[in-house]
Amino acid sequence: MFSWRTRMRLWYILLFLIVLGAFIGGTVAFFNNRSSCSDGTQNGDELGVDCGGSCKLVCPTTIREPLVLWSRALPISDGIYHAVAYVENKNDAIVDNAGYLFQVYDSSNTLVAERRGRVDIPASKQFSVFEGNIRIDAPAPFRTFFEFSDDLVWTQNEFKPTLLASGILLEELASSPRLEVTIENPTVYDVRELVAHVLLLDFEGNAVGVSRSVINDLKAGESLVRTFTWPRPFSEQPVRTVVEISVVDFN
Repeated sequence: MFSWRTRMRLWYILLFLIVLGAFIGGTVAFFNNRSSCSDGTQNGDELGVDCGGSCKLVCPTTIREPLVLWSRALPISDGIYHAVAYVENKNDAIVDNAGYLFQVYDSSNTLVAERRGRVDIPASKQFSVFEGNIRIDAPAPFRTFFEFSDDLVWTQNEFKPTLLASGILLEELASSPRLEVTIENPTVYDVRELVAHVLLLDFEGNAVGVSRSVINDLKAGESLVRTFTWPRPFSEQPVRTVVEISVVDFN
């Protein structure tokens, strides 16, 4: 028969073993159920294999394909055109460095120009894709085709500072159109590089003028004035100006 002191020691040992077993079991369950996002198996809070939940990669089954609203080739000077596509992404997810293709056809459906490039697809917004200074000899463009040429890899949305466009002034439409816009950085972040796209739309929402500018070093709290010019009047009167500002790099 065990003494009272011995029985108490046995109870303490048993209690310790129970607590230790619960701790080990919980730790094993935690690591077995967490998302690794790289082991080729759906686990943790993943919605698919290595995607969704806490993973950076977004599952393709949850993605709606970007919608190309329109694409145009607009004359800039004799034989020189800017190509632009207007795209809507309804996903709260992004694609970095997505490949795309512009193809321009004449009225007989003959391919007269082709241009490839890459662009970042922003989350939950409409945005433009621009290719400038495309030489197209006669006959003139009749139809412009645009598509994303890669299998798009979607990832979770990431923070980028929001810049503002103000003081938009469009003048000299009858000769050499000129647009001035003030770009403001109201954030606490220094922007190392940004891209500004300008779309000039007619009454029906068709693009009559486009332009693009890359700007470096816009520090926190600062602003600058950027001027966009065109060498000749537009084919239609623009009634709406859209200025898109995309932050490429910041700190």
